[in-house]
Amino acid sequence: MTPGLYPVVLDPVILAKPWGEAGRAPGLVPGADPTLKVGEVWLTADGPLQSTVANGPLQGTSLAGLRSAWGASLLGRRLAGREDQPLPLLLKLLHSADYLSVQVHPDDESARKVDGALSGKTEAWYIVEAREAAELVLGLRPGIGIEALRGALAQGRVAEVLNRIQVEPGQTFYVHAGLLHTIGPGVTLLEIQRNTDLTYRFYDWDRQDEAGRPRPLHVEKALTVVDLAPANPAPFYGLTLSVPGLESRLLAADPYFALEWRRLRGSWTGNLKGEYFEVLTALSGRAFIRTDGPAPVAELAPGRSALLPAHMGDYSLEAPGGVVFLRAWFPDLVGEVIGPLRTEGHAPEAIAALAGGRRPNDLTPYL
Repeated sequence: MTPGLYPVVLDPVILAKPWGEAGRAPGLVPGADPTLKVGEVWLTADGPLQSTVANGPLQGTSLAGLRSAWGASLLGRRLAGREDQPLPLLLKLLHSADYLSVQVHPDDESARKVDGALSGKTEAWYIVEAREAAELVLGLRPGIGIEALRGALAQGRVAEVLNRIQVEPGQTFYVHAGLLHTIGPGVTLLEIQRNTDLTYRFYDWDRQDEAGRPRPLHVEKALTVVDLAPANPAPFYGLTLSVPGLESRLLAADPYFALEWRRLRGSWTGNLKGEYFEVLTALSGRAFIRTDGPAPVAELAPGRSALLPAHMGDYSLEAPGGVVFLRAWFPDLVGEVIGPLRTEGHAPEAIAALAGGRRPNDLTPYL
């Protein structure tokens, strides 16, 4: 272990949203203000908003300050030279009491052309909770083109052209750049995404803010970047992966992030050898991360993420009562995703589903 490193538990940023729900905050983040109409919990915020260290000698330090202090020892060789840039992974918990706006994110090329931005945005959603008949919107109904979409907006019929899919806990959905999407009422999900908030809001259900004004829309930008090809969205439950001592399923993967579901009862040992950092997020139960560092024990509990530095070395995870958690990292797709899954006997088409139902998609060039 590099001296001074330890597993960092992050205090998240909690955001009220017009589609959020009062009283839900303590269920997402224990101890949070129950009067807040919480919609989003940014677990690894590293930008204008900042998560902060909740444990150890660096308690109270922002995530940007942690990057500055630990540099390459935190990020790893895979991200060498990016120590002065925000963490590339942003994880959020989202809870909806109403529909979010119908929106779309650009890909890299569209982001440069439309906004002069450096990168576009892809994301994936893992459904944590869903009430009966809760739904997502992913793409458009078959046969809807740009003019039909524009006409639906002008005539107040956007809801009629959206492709809806009912959801239940345990499902994963990959949201590629260009896919028009939103989340319906009664859904709690974990979102993993590239660390950019470049979003074009197409339709907001005629909502008004407290001053009686509609929220800004970005209709022309959205129409410029929207992907009208069939998205073929389908619930994805992950691909099993053999990890001694754990139950494991890979849920999503592309060149920008990988997300894995894990369940542990008892103890397990891991090792980070300097290539990449990991983010662990508890969904249920709790575990204790033990190392030889200056904060030898870190608690992994629901509503928090633990950031494991790339050069942390050996650690143990202890969950005598059991824990279910998600593991996120910046992957070597061939060495850490495709190769192990092929060894397990998973077919290329099944592996491609880690990046959604569209073909080709963000993963197929590597298959």
